[in-house]
Amino acid sequence: MKTFWIRLVRPGGELREFGVTGRDRNDAVSLLRNAVRELFEDMLAEQSIAECREIQRADELDQKHVIPNMGVMLKHGVWYPNLPHIQ
Repeated sequence: MKTFWIRLVRPGGELREFGVTGRDRNDAVSLLRNAVRELFEDMLAEQSIAECREIQRADELDQKHVIPNMGVMLKHGVWYPNLPHIQ
């Protein structure tokens, strides 16, 4: 499994960030599409991905906001925001 930090940009420039663990980038993006479908229908397009980078450790993330509000990043699925039903 690989852990990704994905930034999406909404029309108008607003950014949203997600943490996803998947078999590879394509799997992670697929999981994110399921989550976004529930949250933000207008962010589903591939061109909405402003950044998708693989991360190695939790200390690469915002320690004051992301870390206290995330789920388990070692499990397949969307862990930030904590959406344990998206696996």
